[in-house]
Amino acid sequence: MKSEEPAPFPQPSEIDELALVKEFAAVEHVIPYSHYVDQTPVGAVLSMLGDLPSSIGYSTMIFVGLFLIIVLMMYPKMFIVFLFMLLAIFGMTWIAVAMLARNIAVKADYTGISLPPLFILSMNGELDRHWSELKEIAFTKFDLPSYEPVFIVFRFHRDASATFSIDGFTSADLERLLLVISTYCPTVKTKPALTELSSNIISKGRNTANLSFTQLWETELGMRFGSTAFIPHESGDKLREGELRIIGQVAFGGLSAVYLAERHGKQTVILKEAVLPESADDEVRAKCLALFEREAEMLARVDHPRIASVYDAFVEDQRHYLVLEYIEGRNLRTYIGEFGPQPSRTVAIWAEGIAEVLVYLHGLVPAVIHRDLTPDNLIVGRDGEITVVDFGAANEFIGTATGTVVGKNAYIPLEQFRGKATPQSDIYAFGATVFFLLTGRDPEPFSESSLRDIGIETAVDVDTLIRDCTRMELAGRIPNAESLLRRVQQIRKNLH
Repeated sequence: MKSEEPAPFPQPSEIDELALVKEFAAVEHVIPYSHYVDQTPVGAVLSMLGDLPSSIGYSTMIFVGLFLIIVLMMYPKMFIVFLFMLLAIFGMTWIAVAMLARNIAVKADYTGISLPPLFILSMNGELDRHWSELKEIAFTKFDLPSYEPVFIVFRFHRDASATFSIDGFTSADLERLLLVISTYCPTVKTKPALTELSSNIISKGRNTANLSFTQLWETELGMRFGSTAFIPHESGDKLREGELRIIGQVAFGGLSAVYLAERHGKQTVILKEAVLPESADDEVRAKCLALFEREAEMLARVDHPRIASVYDAFVEDQRHYLVLEYIEGRNLRTYIGEFGPQPSRTVAIWAEGIAEVLVYLHGLVPAVIHRDLTPDNLIVGRDGEITVVDFGAANEFIGTATGTVVGKNAYIPLEQFRGKATPQSDIYAFGATVFFLLTGRDPEPFSESSLRDIGIETAVDVDTLIRDCTRMELAGRIPNAESLLRRVQQIRKNLH
């Protein structure tokens, strides 16, 4: 059982390795990888043969050709048999290598990483390596570190290395590999730094439309190393009597943490953890617990195809948890960061989907207020549609305990900042989000937003919509989600 006394997150040098191995044993991650044949020894031979004319010269090639013709004339049967055997051996080798290269995987657990047999030469015959032997990870292009990498190179001590083609992983598997490394070997050097690569490294993998980023990834994996006022769970921890198993930490701060987890041994989910500060008195604790239970019940009755599901809510060891659906896709902040501000037609399509969700939420009895409608919490799925995720339950929970407002100020209206959120607070956040999607930057906090005021030309009705959503006074703001949806639908018609 974890201590109730807050403690700093242990540094790698302070960790008792033996204790952790015992505690987190039997946790193994298998990450499929397809190694291209042209990167194998057979591929190297083919490449060398293809380069022969330019390397030895065409005159030499002609001389060799004439020599072979003379041999063929003198020993025709032996030459044909030899040539046939050579081609057969080479062909069988090619097929064997191709089959081996398509069905390999990288395996990892707390103790270390196990590499596929194809790397046995470059790894000096030692494919199973402890994490302490991993010296650095380089993201390269043309054998140099690059922000647009093609390869991932794992460099170990004693001049051992393994080079993986990024295209050999699916996007989801590449993301899993990086999460595993950041969890088990957080101090390893990367060139360039993983946080500087942002989503570029993930978008290089195959099936880029299947990226498994959710709102909970925050500003990519770099957020994982933030400070915390409590000891977070580590990979392999089990909760809910073994029903949930932690895969790895995604992000955490002083009073909360986010994990990738496995439910019932097969379903990937997101687990959000909130912890009350030790300084909170009994009255505040009771109020927070009531709030948590109320929010959990509220979220459980939300049922919409474009809203991420909340599977469960529970309290364990005085920590409060929400089990959330794991959504495949890019959050809009990541998407805009990679592809830049979007045209009005695209934003109008997304805006209509978001407005439809708000109509549903605000139409429930009592109305459900999202409280955290930001680009981070809107996911573009494989179908191009928007899914709304991560209600502000945990933020409100922590805010009540600490007496502070937790959230992104650029998307919070004044009434919500004062603790009096209404359905129109979501409409303000909607307008601020549309501003971000069209400009690529967050709006000014606690202000009325306008594209034209910052010199960006756009349709009058688009700019007016943003203004009317972000009015500071409730009386001047669009009154309800139904009116908002009608405005957005009219703008879509005008843009066509």
